Amino acid sequence: MSIHAQTLIAWLEEIAPRRWAEDWDNVGLQVGTLDRRVDKVMLSLDVTESVVEEAIATGCQMIIAHHPPIFRPLRSLRTDLAQGRMLALLIKHDITVYAAHTNLDMAPTGGVNAVLADLLGLQNREPLNLVGTDPERSLGLKGSLPERISLASLIERVKEDLHVPRLRFVGDGAATVKKLAIYSGSGGEQVYRAAGRVDVLITGDVSYHQALDAQSFGLCVIDAGHYWTEWPIIPTLRDYLAAKMQRHKAELIISRTNKDVWSWI
Repeated sequence: MSIHAQTLIAWLEEIAPRRWAEDWDNVGLQVGTLDRRVDKVMLSLDVTESVVEEAIATGCQMIIAHHPPIFRPLRSLRTDLAQGRMLALLIKHDITVYAAHTNLDMAPTGGVNAVLADLLGLQNREPLNLVGTDPERSLGLKGSLPERISLASLIERVKEDLHVPRLRFVGDGAATVKKLAIYSGSGGEQVYRAAGRVDVLITGDVSYHQALDAQSFGLCVIDAGHYWTEWPIIPTLRDYLAAKMQRHKAELIISRTNKDVWSWI
């Protein structure tokens, strides 16, 4: 039995209401219609041309993504360019696309940072960056591990729990740490908010100069990459939606082509 896209979206917005998104963000329905009936849904961090082609090949009628494929206002829809080609494919094949971005980042239960905190066993959680006056809206979390461990041990835990093939870090591997800040995705600027408040910042996309500043502040940083600090939300969403869809026969699949954009040699 197929399901309306609107029903899936309503379930997503139970844990990540659109009103929680940052003002600059573009969350919600990106392409298609709420009335679309779907029996196969793809989950992906990104909506790229290869992801759309995969959705077409596997018979998906809907893509649920973390990163909005339409982020900046469109000034044209040129099908000789990558974005226009991708959007044209979505429209041609009647594929509905929905994105939950910063609203999902800050969701206190089942959100991107909350899932990272769960994986790493973060206790006594508090907001890293409180958004507005709502204590539930926080971009990033801080808290503590059950006991002090070496930075090297924490790095190995991050690599194992997030399935990260390689990562960068700032700090002495032998140093012991307990207080952590977690900021999924691109969190280099969080160096200046985490310094003096925690022992380690776990994030992605830290620049060279931000790393230098962290070192001068005595802050350890684990840069596990944008993709790898957000990827755990995808299987979490699959499990959440699968539990909601028990009375339906609609299928949920995770994109196989959506991978970290970086390659390593």
